Amino acid sequence: MLLFKQRSNIRTGLGVYPMGWGFLIFTCGFFSGIACVACLARPAFWRETAPASGKKVVRKSGEWSRFSRAAIQFRCALVTLFRSYGEHHLSNFRDQIGGIDSIQVDGKDVILVACDDVYFDRFAVPLLQSMNQLPETFVTHIHLMRPSSATIDAVTRLGDSLNNIQVSYTTDACNAAFPGNLDYIYYAAGRFLVAPYLLERGARRILAIDVDSTMIKSPWPIIDGLPQEMTVGFVFREDKKNAWQKILANAVLLKNDLSAKTFSNRFARALLVNLGRRQRFCVDQIVPYYLVRLSSSAIRSRIRGLPANIMAVGKTDDAAFWTVKGRAKWQTSSPDQALITA
Repeated sequence: MLLFKQRSNIRTGLGVYPMGWGFLIFTCGFFSGIACVACLARPAFWRETAPASGKKVVRKSGEWSRFSRAAIQFRCALVTLFRSYGEHHLSNFRDQIGGIDSIQVDGKDVILVACDDVYFDRFAVPLLQSMNQLPETFVTHIHLMRPSSATIDAVTRLGDSLNNIQVSYTTDACNAAFPGNLDYIYYAAGRFLVAPYLLERGARRILAIDVDSTMIKSPWPIIDGLPQEMTVGFVFREDKKNAWQKILANAVLLKNDLSAKTFSNRFARALLVNLGRRQRFCVDQIVPYYLVRLSSSAIRSRIRGLPANIMAVGKTDDAAFWTVKGRAKWQTSSPDQALITA
């Protein structure tokens, strides 16, 4: 009986308090709950249960779990509600990228892409060459992921050799990426992380596109024809039912006004707080979907759909950019050849 009546004391900074069996049970339950939540936080853990049979349903490859979607949406809500949430992630990101302060884009329209060494050689170089064949002059910013010195030298040489292209670049060591995630999850989001700083440097308009594209004609006359009140543009796919399919991130427009700056800042912060956690899939399309839904009516009224002739998957007569997706872009010697054979 003495064993059950015996009590011990726990000392805290506020004094000495008795610690009995109730406290011990509460503590064990509390930490057990944390362990369960930690297990559920793994995106691969959640599985839906069929109500009739009670058997586990094997989810298709590429399908988000309910828990993962809820976690991403919750973080997007915090970013939308609180300006400070994720701000230290954005500040740390700015501190670790190179070249942002040397960018000169004040008052200019900017084509923004991001790539690593492989995608630079395979896609960025042909993209810039396709732009250089047009009579207009284009300002292009390349966000380089873990670039080698050879790639940095190649960017400089390429910028000097192209008459109609002004090229700037930033370098990213990708320190903000969760170590266990696949590289492309962070790479897909890279251009949207640097976009707020291009607006900060005075870019008039930003068109962030996939680097695996070919420019057929200037996109700016198409954008000039869009409604003036539209300051943020996405490729919406309302016919899709899943949150991660509702928006395509292959072309995103950001104008230099307060609404677009606010949304771009939220976009970058929401990406960073999610990229710093374990993810199975890219978050560059599901995050903006939730951010658009959570935005105030004032900001939502300025977010519109981009016309289909900005970016075409395959060849069309009136598109500004052509692109090829999937295996087709790797099965030929160049992106242009892939488009010809697509």
